[in-house]
Amino acid sequence: MQDPRMTAFDATATASPDTRFAVTHGGWRLSEEFDHRHAWLRVAHGDQQVCWQLEAHSGGWLARLREGHAAPAMTTRDAGLETALRQWLQALFARDTGYRYLRVDDALRALCPTVFGEPVVKRAEFYQQPPLWYRGDNLGRHEQVWTTSDSGVRHPRRRPLPTGTVYERYCADIDQVFSFRRASPEQDVERLTDWMNQPRVARFWEKAVPRDEIAAYLDRVLGMAHLQPVVGCFDGQPVGYFEFYWAAEDPVGAYYEADPYDRGVHMLIGDANYLGRRLGRAWTLSLSHFVFLDDPRTRRLIGEPRADNQALLKYVERTPGWTKIKEFDFPHKRAALIVCDRDDFFDRVVFP
Repeated sequence: MQDPRMTAFDATATASPDTRFAVTHGGWRLSEEFDHRHAWLRVAHGDQQVCWQLEAHSGGWLARLREGHAAPAMTTRDAGLETALRQWLQALFARDTGYRYLRVDDALRALCPTVFGEPVVKRAEFYQQPPLWYRGDNLGRHEQVWTTSDSGVRHPRRRPLPTGTVYERYCADIDQVFSFRRASPEQDVERLTDWMNQPRVARFWEKAVPRDEIAAYLDRVLGMAHLQPVVGCFDGQPVGYFEFYWAAEDPVGAYYEADPYDRGVHMLIGDANYLGRRLGRAWTLSLSHFVFLDDPRTRRLIGEPRADNQALLKYVERTPGWTKIKEFDFPHKRAALIVCDRDDFFDRVVFP
């Protein structure tokens, strides 16, 4: 599996006095360099290199081939070049949050048409392209076959997540990779038992029970078509448990007008070392991002935490796309309905 971190290369041979970004993939070397007047993107392969001038341009960037340079047009796809360019775009949009697009010239489009299919790369649209982050098998390609749940709700037939990692994102602000992998009884029952029995978790999940009961619970969840349990990890270290679910056939679907592709999430961070705002931002942005990448037909992600979970609700208010809609009474709790809108999320989010 490709490590999504940036891999630095020796840029001392360039003419730039400073380098903002450098990455290598498949023999391609990319760097964004600058001096006191100009910034430029340098693309090198072997002993050949070409540069594009980067100019601030009315809320975005303009990339223009530097005078005296000529860029080759690629006749076949090159995965190394694609990955390097996408990582540069991720860094570009993260660093300059006021810039929402990159306009490229014909030469850069010809160099890599799979990344620059259009003359303007918009930040919100770039974040919805799956290659850098998504490792699942859906992307909206699952055939839409309608069925009816035991409770009489008509909905598309659901498929389980594939085994292993389904999402990973390098978080530059904390220099860690956050990922989701499908939960596994063999790997996760012990830690899930420990997490569920922690008082701060048990207060909200109400599953402070012995290992055998947690094992039975996880088996049951894995066997339910509308539930998708995953473990969240920082640099491969499991830190939390998340249950994504299809809202239409979940009990919460009776409390609001659920769309067939609305998703919901229950979550807990079991490792207390990974609590806090900076790390919390990494996993909250990632869970929304994963859901919206997994199926483009999903327009909303919802949650229904306890209405007295003020710490979570205050955090939600500061998270792109999320808002509290109302409170309502579940049979077992007073709940708050919180919703993340797809368009609002991608319009506002900037991945650090």
